[in-house]
Amino acid sequence: MPILVLENIGKTYPSGPNGTVEILKGVNLVMEPSQTCAIVGPSGSGKSTLLNIVGTLDFSTTGRVLMDGQDVSMFDNADKAVFRNRRIGFVFQLHHLLPQCSVLENVLIPAIVNKDTGDAEKRADALLETVGLGDRRNHRPGQLSGGERQRVAVVRAMINNPKILLADEPTGSLDNSGAEKLGDLMVKLNKQFGMTLLVVTHSESLAERMDMIYELSSASLTRKK
Repeated sequence: MPILVLENIGKTYPSGPNGTVEILKGVNLVMEPSQTCAIVGPSGSGKSTLLNIVGTLDFSTTGRVLMDGQDVSMFDNADKAVFRNRRIGFVFQLHHLLPQCSVLENVLIPAIVNKDTGDAEKRADALLETVGLGDRRNHRPGQLSGGERQRVAVVRAMINNPKILLADEPTGSLDNSGAEKLGDLMVKLNKQFGMTLLVVTHSESLAERMDMIYELSSASLTRKK
């Protein structure tokens, strides 16, 4: 069974007294478990909007989203929040770490929301070791480099063992070296943990590492690889 199916996704916004602007039109996408996919395209083409629809942070005007066999388009807000926390991991261009919390505390936030007080700390320590930050668990974000902070954000996204990881320009705030290292890490984690990975990116280098590449342009999605 595919892990993600987008069926005829459309998105419009009101424009003026009687008009609308079409951001997405007839978007279709199928991803299998453990598959990786990049969505590229010009700024303002709707890439982040599409990712937010997949992640249940936004809703489509038409079509539906099936994730892990469930039609999440039909969920109410409370059900979406629970599903999002347990099944989906998010990585954004900015790390959004809490500056007053340690690395470990930041990583554990989704587990606390999920009321997972069991082995979450052990998982966090293991993941931090995997990404080379085991000795930074008690540091504050201000004591880390930009690349290290983004790696912490990746670990935080993975703490609840999500079915799919969504990344919106994850290397956008990093220099070339940091971007390459983060790209290597995401590919490594995909292979090690079998997580499905959907990335929105302007980076050709990061896109080429994915199994599939789609371009979003003029509200439509076209496969390039």
